[in-house]
Amino acid sequence: MASAGWRTTDRIDVLICNDDMVGHFAMDRIEVDRETDKALIDYVNTKCFGG
Repeated sequence: MASAGWRTTDRIDVLICNDDMVGHFAMDRIEVDRETDKALIDYVNTKCFGG
């Protein structure tokens, strides 16, 4: 199922956090050329509950 106007054939850059130990999963679209180290750290700290 496509969301936010994306087609299933579109390629997009995403961040993925998959913590199999506690069952949390997160996936968010990003713009690679605008991503900072701090943004990645914040993503991990808020979405990846296991750290």
